Amino acid sequence: ALKSGISADFTDTCSGFVDVSGKVFNCHLHSGHGTLNMEQALAQSCNCYFIALGRRTGGANILDMCTRLGFSRSYSLAQTLTAPAGTLPGLATLSSQPAALANLSFGQGELMLTPLHIATLVAAIANGGNLVTPSLVLGLTEGGQLKSEISPAKPRRVISGEIAGKLKQMMLYTVSSGTGRAAAPEAGRAGGKTATAETGWTVSGRTIKQSWFAGFYPESGEYTVVVIREDGVGGAADCAPVFKLIADGLA
Repeated sequence: ALKSGISADFTDTCSGFVDVSGKVFNCHLHSGHGTLNMEQALAQSCNCYFIALGRRTGGANILDMCTRLGFSRSYSLAQTLTAPAGTLPGLATLSSQPAALANLSFGQGELMLTPLHIATLVAAIANGGNLVTPSLVLGLTEGGQLKSEISPAKPRRVISGEIAGKLKQMMLYTVSSGTGRAAAPEAGRAGGKTATAETGWTVSGRTIKQSWFAGFYPESGEYTVVVIREDGVGGAADCAPVFKLIADGLA
């Protein structure tokens, strides 16, 4: 949205639900969040706001950014450790099915990503806009000296430093004042985002959801941490406290 020229001051009013061509999407706060701007909507994890923002941005622009961020590619860290390519809806689907675009706008529907994809997204925001190809490096030493060195892949710019900076501040605000407060470390500041993803699976009549928290620490963005709990309650309750423990251990 920011890359398309939409201001972070863009506001929308959440009444707790939104009807998109006959399909009703609920916000997690059924009473509604009221009128929010982009930073406030991210901090409160407001589905309705991002549906409005996604419709304004357009499916083509969203898919273009997904491709830039590497969501459609797989990552191989080792012979037996591979993150498969993400799953994205096609442009034809987004153009002809308004509900599909609404789903994608807040991370649902056909979208499927691994924690590694989310980690590369957060790292790009934290480091000023450069996509870093994740790698697993085994360092070999002899007599205390490094025997060999593997050069990491050169980072690739995917968003401007200005946009990355705005997003970074929004994520810092989410931890200080939004749904990510349980992730706040004892020392310094962290930025992040909670998430609760529907799977479409049911067990004994119970809906299965995945809980997420993805963030960076410290404020400089040196570390990116993604926490996921399968069959969880929510990112704020399940995963944000684990992020805090990790951040405190890194301090």
